Amino acid sequence: MAGIILGPSLIGNYYTFSSPFLDKLNILGGALFLLSAGWALRLSDILKFKRLGVAVSVAGSIIPFLIGYGIGIYYPEIVGYDGLSPGSIFAFFLGIALSVSALPVIARTLMDMKLYQSRIGIVTMSAATIDDLLGWICFSLMLSIFGQMGTGSQIYFFLPLICYVAGVMFGEASDLKGMQFKHHVEWLVRNIFAPILFGSVAIRLSFIQHFDLLLVVILITAASVGKIFGCTFAALAMAIPKRESWAIGFAMNSRGAMMVIFASLARQFHLIGDKLLVALIIMAVATSLMSAPLIRAALGAPKPVGE
Repeated sequence: MAGIILGPSLIGNYYTFSSPFLDKLNILGGALFLLSAGWALRLSDILKFKRLGVAVSVAGSIIPFLIGYGIGIYYPEIVGYDGLSPGSIFAFFLGIALSVSALPVIARTLMDMKLYQSRIGIVTMSAATIDDLLGWICFSLMLSIFGQMGTGSQIYFFLPLICYVAGVMFGEASDLKGMQFKHHVEWLVRNIFAPILFGSVAIRLSFIQHFDLLLVVILITAASVGKIFGCTFAALAMAIPKRESWAIGFAMNSRGAMMVIFASLARQFHLIGDKLLVALIIMAVATSLMSAPLIRAALGAPKPVGE
C-alpha cells in the first residue's frame, strides 16, 4: 500500500524512482522468500501421494499453459504485448505465468482451514511444488536460450531458482539449528525483504495509468478456467471424490506472491510491459482471495462463527 501511495499512482507523479541496487536487493529478497516457501512442505509427506500430485500438476500446468500460449500467439494485442520481447518469447512467458501456483499462499490457506495434513492438503502441496519448480526452470531456460540475460544477470536470476530447490530439500530438517535458521530467515523475509520487494514493485508502477479492465478480466478468467478445470478433472480421473477434487482445483488456483515475484522479474528482464505487470499482480491477488471461499463451498463446510 505504501508503494502504491508513494509511486506514480499517486504522489510519484511528481518524481521518478529507480535504483540498480534496489533491483539486486529485490532479487535477493525474492531468493529468500522462495527459500522459506520451499521448506513449507515435507518431501516425505508428498511422496505418499506422488502419483496424484504429478497427475494434478501436469493437467493443471499444461491446460493453462496452452491457453496462455495460444492467447499470446494469436491475440497478443489484447494481453498487453508491446514489442519489448519477440512474440514467441512473450507467448511462452504468458503460458508459464498462467501455469504457476503460489505455494506459500496455498499452504497458509490449507493451514487456516485445517486441511494441510489431509489428502486434499498433501495432494495440493505436492502438485503446487511441481508446478512452481517447472515454472521457474522453464522461465530460466527460456531466458538463457533466447539470450535475454548477460553473464552477470544470469547469476542474480538463477539465485531464486537455486534457493527454492534448496528450501524444498531443507524442509526435512528438524534439528535445533535447522529450526533456528528457518526462524531467522522467515523473520527477515516477513519484516524486511517482503515489504521492500512488494513495495518497490508498486512504487515504480502507476496502477491507474496502466490498469486495463479487459486485460485483467481475460487473465483472471483464462488462469482460473485452465487451472481449476485442469486440476479438478485430473483429481477426478485419479478417483478422488468430487468435492475433494473441486477443492484441490480451487486451492491450486492461488497465484499470490509467487506471481508477483515472477512478473516483476519478467518486467525487470524486459519480457513484458507495465500494463501486463499490473494485470498479473491484480490477477495474483484476485485468485488468492477467491481460493478459500471456493474451497469452503466445494466441501460444504459451514462458515466460521463471526465471519
